[in-house]
Amino acid sequence: AGNLNEIKFGKLGLQILYSFSQLNNEEGSKAHYLTSLNASLAWHGSAIWSIGFSRNYITGGKNISNYVWSKSDAQKIIFEGLFTSDLIGQEYTVAGHDLWDQTLSGYFAIIYPEKNIKAYLELGFNDNRMYFADFLSQPDHSMASIIGLRDYGDLKKKITPIWGFEWTNLMITYSSRFRLAGPGTWYDRKQYNYSSYKGRRWSAHSGSDSDDIYVYAGIRTKNIILYQGLNYERHGIVSHRPAEVKLESISTIQLFHSGFWFTVYYENQLEAFLGFPDYFYVDSNNNPINEDNGILANNRKTSTLKLKVSKIIKF
Repeated sequence: AGNLNEIKFGKLGLQILYSFSQLNNEEGSKAHYLTSLNASLAWHGSAIWSIGFSRNYITGGKNISNYVWSKSDAQKIIFEGLFTSDLIGQEYTVAGHDLWDQTLSGYFAIIYPEKNIKAYLELGFNDNRMYFADFLSQPDHSMASIIGLRDYGDLKKKITPIWGFEWTNLMITYSSRFRLAGPGTWYDRKQYNYSSYKGRRWSAHSGSDSDDIYVYAGIRTKNIILYQGLNYERHGIVSHRPAEVKLESISTIQLFHSGFWFTVYYENQLEAFLGFPDYFYVDSNNNPINEDNGILANNRKTSTLKLKVSKIIKF
């Protein structure tokens, strides 16, 4: 329920969307539900300034109390209080705590339409605080962030540079070590198959306790886009040593002709420390060694070539 397209009031734009879905085919207390509420407010001037928030819940399947969780409960949970102290009286909690997976994030973005540039920042949390003073004392607990900038090029020019970067940070935070209830790790609920649906994750693909840095640069014309990208991911940064790592070099060529986009995508990928070994290097026989003159442990190299043809059809 809500509006997919922005509603305009002069220079002010508004979007509100409430979503609800069942994630499995089970009934009663075994059913899993996804409930979300998203809203944004934008000011359209020479630049477009926007702020917004997103609150999401996955519920059901198992309860911390004897309360029988229902579909109607899942539909309205998005409107529950922000702090654990607000939930103490709820039957589906024990002292205000539950087994659900939830995220709450707020974002800020600025777009310069004339320059085709977008900058954005998002901060999110996936754990209730006991009360507001708890948030003030350890504000980084369960916090995740995304920061990025995209320059899509000046389309008025025949040839224009394009570039951008993005850093997604899902690392377990410093103050989490002082939380007896757990570190507030994102996307780690086994109950919900680690935020996946039919084997596919909709969460950050780098996983829990991770970060992901992506940078790219290139040029574009009216009909051709060329760019080179570099992606570096780490998984299990705080919880393991060494962490799993992945480094990708991505070359992309896109050609627009007769209403179609033709894309050639080539990627070289290096992964290391897969499965979280207790060592960094191995010798030629794959035996762990202490010296740094061996090769990276549990590494894998792959190359991928993709060809794609696409066309936008407007109704």
